[in-house]
Amino acid sequence: MKTTYRKIIIAATGSLLLPLSSQAAVISQFQFTSGSSASSDSEAITTTSGTSFGSGISGGKAGVFNDRLEIDAVATTPVGPTGQNLDAQLGHALTNNQYFGFTVTIPATHTVDLTLLTFTYSTVDAFRFGMGAFSDKTGFALADRLDGLYVNTGTSSFNRSIDLTGMTSLQDLTNTTVEFRFYTGDNSTASTREHRFDNIELTGDITVIPEPASALLGGLGLLALLRRRR
Repeated sequence: MKTTYRKIIIAATGSLLLPLSSQAAVISQFQFTSGSSASSDSEAITTTSGTSFGSGISGGKAGVFNDRLEIDAVATTPVGPTGQNLDAQLGHALTNNQYFGFTVTIPATHTVDLTLLTFTYSTVDAFRFGMGAFSDKTGFALADRLDGLYVNTGTSSFNRSIDLTGMTSLQDLTNTTVEFRFYTGDNSTASTREHRFDNIELTGDITVIPEPASALLGGLGLLALLRRRR
């Protein structure tokens, strides 16, 4: 009998030492279909807000059109500098709050390790266009950008993929919010020139946080039972 109870306690104790299992999930997903600016992800642990604009995006065209998010050069006011490089346009956009973004809320019951942020960025008749992705966990200074792209001419489309696994400030997140912003700047006021975004997807590994009190009480109860049997 003693051997049986020892086996029970060893098994119970061992279960407390096992690594917690995590589940890969699509945390946020923006496809902008049917004019919607809401996330279409089906993951139920975290909550993702709809997209919203910074104060520097005003006038012109800014919103969901043709199943994508579009911002024309009229909306990115005031007009950007003449500098023909990413830092010039992106720095101007940061200073003037020319961005759109979304926020993810993570509950205290789970931890989240963010793994990948992907999206499609397109330009129409670009003229000194700058685009940059940022997060509040890493900062909103020019050097803090997660990704950046400068486009000086033409109509182009770029599939962007940002590996987040090496960014410690985006790992082991719990009972917090994390914001992502996409800044756009340009040296134009023409309504025919546009920044376009589509297929934004944020993925991560989600792990449930066990309740230590119940596990500890169960182990102590088994230990007390064994001591009585002796």
